[in-house]
Amino acid sequence: MASRTVSADFYVRFQRVKDEIVAALLTDAAATAAAPKLARLKAELGSVLAHLPPYDQRTYDAQLQELERRVAAARPAGRKFAFKKSAAQPMPASLPVAPSSPAPTTPVPTSEIGSTAAPSSDYTISSRFSAKLTTSALAPRGTFTLTLSSLSGCVVDLRPDGGLTALHAQDVVNTAIVGPKVGGSVMLSGLRRCVVVIGAQQFRMHACHDCAVLLDVASIPVIEASTCIQIGAHPSGSEGSKHALVQDFDWVQPGRSPHWSLLHPDEVERLHAALDRGDLASLRM
Repeated sequence: MASRTVSADFYVRFQRVKDEIVAALLTDAAATAAAPKLARLKAELGSVLAHLPPYDQRTYDAQLQELERRVAAARPAGRKFAFKKSAAQPMPASLPVAPSSPAPTTPVPTSEIGSTAAPSSDYTISSRFSAKLTTSALAPRGTFTLTLSSLSGCVVDLRPDGGLTALHAQDVVNTAIVGPKVGGSVMLSGLRRCVVVIGAQQFRMHACHDCAVLLDVASIPVIEASTCIQIGAHPSGSEGSKHALVQDFDWVQPGRSPHWSLLHPDEVERLHAALDRGDLASLRM
């Protein structure tokens, strides 16, 4: 039986390193910076593969193959010359053969030499009770990941922050989390009686109970070891959002899992109205 704890922990590590690799591919030394991270990530996957469910194994393998393709494409290609065969032309003996000239080199602009993108940073907000929390005290620069841990009765407003590439929340109770459209993954673990408003490329909940989520997600969202999860559309969600296509890893029978449901339209409207008013405290369940 696949270990849920190992699966959840590895998901967080995988998404974090994947985000770092994608960020590294934006630098001038893309392949040099990304290749070692990719090698370590492949080794980590190999060490936990036996503990992962088959769906996760296929998903991670597909993502690694795509990363390998992108890293290979980022490697600088050497110059290649193609010679065409042509019919031999007689050359008069009186004409000397001119030596071949070296191919001209293209100068590299000075501004591009040694330029690199800002590295991604990791931040944590933890052990807070009945507080309103934002990222302003962290003063993040460039891209960053954020972990929320051991929060109770809080209002967490992460807007606006276009630099957030991954959000991980664990052991959070009776709290409202309102975030931006995250550039990478959102992983929620151990949430109870929470309301989450977020956008993401990948979304996953593990061991969460009695939570409502207004979601805009590009891929199929996943829940595991979770109950009483209600999903609704993000107030500014994209037309192609897959928030209503939740996959429950604990439900293998035909039909929809009983562990999640779509939010009632009246409740969606109430939450949207609270967001419009800026009344984030009323989002809490």
